[in-house]
Amino acid sequence: MKINDAELFRAFLLKMTTGEYWYVGLTHHLAMDGWGFSNWARRLGKLYNNESMTVTNAGDWQAIALSDQDYLNSKKYQIDQAYWLQQQTQFDVEKLLTPHYQTLSNADEPVASQREIITIKPNQFAAIDAFAQRHHVG
Repeated sequence: MKINDAELFRAFLLKMTTGEYWYVGLTHHLAMDGWGFSNWARRLGKLYNNESMTVTNAGDWQAIALSDQDYLNSKKYQIDQAYWLQQQTQFDVEKLLTPHYQTLSNADEPVASQREIITIKPNQFAAIDAFAQRHHVG
């Protein structure tokens, strides 16, 4: 799968009802990880709510970047790198970067992902959340 000139990010603003809009963002994990996406969505929400855009956690971000740099210069990184390079030889990298559902068919046409979208009512969500908290799961 080529990632050059490929769509790695899409965003939509859905008008649900008068005064209710939902933001939908889709990004490939190679473009942004979950932490980055969460930070990006939080900042976007602040813009929509006219909240101050003053970055209050710049020190935290810098500490994380320095910690990452320390890791890259560490013996642990060398061990991890050797491990993952050895693991990589066991897999077809092109296949790993291809969405799983596309490997289910030999057809040239895209295959539907079979993803389902469900609506969870607020009382159902509250019950699920309570269950998760009781059992200490996310």
